[in-house]
Amino acid sequence: MFIYLAGLNTVMPSDSTPDEGLSREELLRRLHASYGDAGWFRDIVEHAHDAIYIIHPREGFQYVNPAFERLTGYTVADVRADDFSFWDIIHPDDVDMIRRRGASRERGEEVPGRYEFRILASDGDVRTVEATTMPLDTGDGLVAGILRDITDRVEMEHALQESKNLFRELTESTTAAVFIYQDDVFKYVNPAMERITGIPEDRLLGMPFLDVVHPDERDMVLERARMRLQGSSEQPGRYEVRIVTRDGATRWIDLAVTVITYEGRPAGLGNAIDITERKQTERALRESEETFRHLAERSLDGIFAYDRRGRFTYASPAVRRIAGYEPEEIEGTFFGRYILMRDLPKTLSTFARLMMGKPVEAVQFRVKRKDGEVRTVEVNAVPVMEEGRITGAQGNIRDITETTETRQRLRESEERYAMLFEQSNDAIMILDLTGKIVDVNDRYETIFSRREEDIVGRRFSDLDIDYSLSTKDIFQKIETLITRRELDDFEITVQDRVTDETFTVNVKANLIKLPEGRFIQTVIRDVTDRKRAERELRYQRKYFEALFNDSPEAIASLDVHNHVITVNRAFEELFGYTAGELQGKNIDDVIVPEHLQKEGRNISERVERGEIVRRESVRRSKTGEMIPVSILGAPVVIDDRQEGIFGIYRDISARVTAEQALRESEEQYREMVENINDVLYTTDMEGMITYISPVIEQLSGFVPEEIIGNVFTDFIHEDDVPRVRQRFKQIISGGRDGRPSPDEYRIVLKSGDVRWVRTSSRPVFEDGMVVGLRGVMTDVTDRRQAEQKIAELNDTLRLLNKIMRHDILNDLQIARSSLELYDEEAEPALYEKAIRRMRHAVELINRMRGLESLVASGEELRPVDLREVAEDIAADCTVECRVAGKAVVMADDALYSVLQNLVHNAMVHGRADMVDISMRCNDATCEILVADNGVGIPDSLKDRVFGEGYSHGDAGGTGLGLYIVKQTVERYGGSVAVEDNEPRGTVFVLRLRRGER
Repeated sequence: MFIYLAGLNTVMPSDSTPDEGLSREELLRRLHASYGDAGWFRDIVEHAHDAIYIIHPREGFQYVNPAFERLTGYTVADVRADDFSFWDIIHPDDVDMIRRRGASRERGEEVPGRYEFRILASDGDVRTVEATTMPLDTGDGLVAGILRDITDRVEMEHALQESKNLFRELTESTTAAVFIYQDDVFKYVNPAMERITGIPEDRLLGMPFLDVVHPDERDMVLERARMRLQGSSEQPGRYEVRIVTRDGATRWIDLAVTVITYEGRPAGLGNAIDITERKQTERALRESEETFRHLAERSLDGIFAYDRRGRFTYASPAVRRIAGYEPEEIEGTFFGRYILMRDLPKTLSTFARLMMGKPVEAVQFRVKRKDGEVRTVEVNAVPVMEEGRITGAQGNIRDITETTETRQRLRESEERYAMLFEQSNDAIMILDLTGKIVDVNDRYETIFSRREEDIVGRRFSDLDIDYSLSTKDIFQKIETLITRRELDDFEITVQDRVTDETFTVNVKANLIKLPEGRFIQTVIRDVTDRKRAERELRYQRKYFEALFNDSPEAIASLDVHNHVITVNRAFEELFGYTAGELQGKNIDDVIVPEHLQKEGRNISERVERGEIVRRESVRRSKTGEMIPVSILGAPVVIDDRQEGIFGIYRDISARVTAEQALRESEEQYREMVENINDVLYTTDMEGMITYISPVIEQLSGFVPEEIIGNVFTDFIHEDDVPRVRQRFKQIISGGRDGRPSPDEYRIVLKSGDVRWVRTSSRPVFEDGMVVGLRGVMTDVTDRRQAEQKIAELNDTLRLLNKIMRHDILNDLQIARSSLELYDEEAEPALYEKAIRRMRHAVELINRMRGLESLVASGEELRPVDLREVAEDIAADCTVECRVAGKAVVMADDALYSVLQNLVHNAMVHGRADMVDISMRCNDATCEILVADNGVGIPDSLKDRVFGEGYSHGDAGGTGLGLYIVKQTVERYGGSVAVEDNEPRGTVFVLRLRRGER
């Protein structure tokens, strides 16, 4: 584990000063040189499954084993770098938990030795570990930690839970407030609406929606709502508005509204997101910007900002002192115009680096002031990001001309000394006789983590550094140097108050004479490594013993012949044997089951040959229990000679159980999916089908393999493709709304037939990103056909109602009025008028019989002998009516009304004195011709005669006869047309499906 070390300083002695660690190889080499029998402890650490590390509360990591490097991606050099922090490898979401554990430990509370958390590897990978920590009995606060990678186990547990919750997504609800309003009141609100407003759902329903809008914005919201319901496209689809909550508080929402049809009438569908916190943040940002400007205008350093083209957008008043220009003169100009030409390439390179998102520090170049003077400046700058895009840079500029010139003169006068000065492996600091720092070399910067520019000109006692000797004592030693010109070496411990780093240095001082005068030269050598190595060699044996005994892995130390030397506590707990019971016995004879003896011998022989062997198997405990384990067999090699063997065993029972449970859960899920009637499917972001359940074959004729890998639109009726494709894009881009989105459209079967389906789809998320779509498909063809049939019958009923309520009633009222007048006046014309109206009403009633047949004929079509029907009609004709041919067609009782209407039309409206009914059939169709010798129908009217209520000519009529003919024939799946007869008259051509008797 990685441990929280806060509070451990109270355990370390106050005079303890751990040094920097040796390399792993040097540390192990010295361990072996000092303790010849400790090699097997080293091999435990080097070959362990788990990551093992040693950490100091202030110095950070002292040692990590290879497993640590494999787990985290960080090498020994990485973790021991000055800028590497213990918290760099802790997942941000787990930092508080670890801090709480550290705080509990500081308070003396009991903290469990093992716990779980997540770490961040160097490549950004997140791993879950189980950690064990142990203080080392070394007296200096060192703590050892062991990390076990349990990521696979955790992911399997998550996968099992995800499998169980797969269908729970259908019940998820959005976090955004969703509502429907109609007639200016709420008709529907979701729970999120209640949370945002604080008003219970039962009170919101029926409430005027303006009641929750802030009074200052109600007129605007009402106007937009009503204009939108009236179809106006000029209203914004989304805008920000204030609302008033139940407790009277004002909140901001981002509101989007669209028009829908709700319960048959227009309504508004809205969704709202609470953006109050964002508004507050924006206000705080504006206030922060004002504070920044106030500080910038009073800074001694120049503050500047420029855009992506390098044009200044801001310059603080300090630039007046540095460059001689007023800020207003600089703003809007290109920064390069102020740079000395020789330094321009360097500054352009710095600008390019900023525009690539990289900050720059301590960049020095020369600028030309307004008065022509050249000054040396130092710049620190960072890129400015807006909405993920670099829009420019901002930074500060400092005039360092005097400091630079002083240092340059000194170096020019002492070139040879400067070369030795800079190339020295020791840190060198030059002081004047007052203790003020004149110069330091690069090695000083490395040891003390101070830039030359930050310390030159300051007194060394003013630096943020604590010394084991007081400043007064150090001055006394320097005074001895000045008066006696001699000074012995002395060692002091240095603590950097900035980095909190502590190290030991050897100091030697002497007077030097330069052209500028006499100076004190101090040579400082870092001896921390030597001190630390001496101390670490004393502690190696102790903490390696602690690692062995407290490791969570079961470890057996064996000789080269596979006999047990000792085992650790974890081994005793796992297998039930004590170290005394096992000592001297062959490990295979004790814990390898009889049926796996050959496997055990094979592992032992390979390890004896120097191989590292990894295997998963089972081993037998003292009680006879078979325990699933992960086995690591590793040779112990000291000075190129194998001295023993390590057998390391990890209990994997929990993982094996989780894998079995996952397999069973997946099998249950698959069985459920493959046996439901509805079709389940998934697609990727491009609409390619990635899964479809086997029941699709019953619906479409396609097996799943013929569909998977194709785009879903390949199977949709071409007329529906544009709408369905647009719907797919809306669902994919709909974000975390999470609600299923229903739709109905036609699909094309493998046979070429078409069926209607209803789908309900929702986006699929992985790591917060939409990766595809999941949905359910149901066959609704029968329902759609029934709805079509109902619509047709409703049209017929509507016509019947119209005739009953209007036409017949009108005829009877006119007839009644005419008879009443005739009774008073005895006018024959009134009597004839009444008779005509009553005959017209009778004709309407007869036509209604045909319409009734349309409504009543809901039974299946059957074979009907057309000649028998024609002969019955011919027998009642008042003109000559002939029948020729035979035909059996698919029809029902309404066929009589069809032929009767055609014959009646010929006699009454065509004024024919002869009608011929003829019929003939081929393999699938029968053609029926009803011809007359009447007045005929003009070409301009032939497309209109079958319309509802259309009539023409002197005979008038209801306009329903031919309408009934057309509706009935089309219901049979046939057709009807009108043509001219020769030499005169009309021919009605019927085509019906042939039937068999």
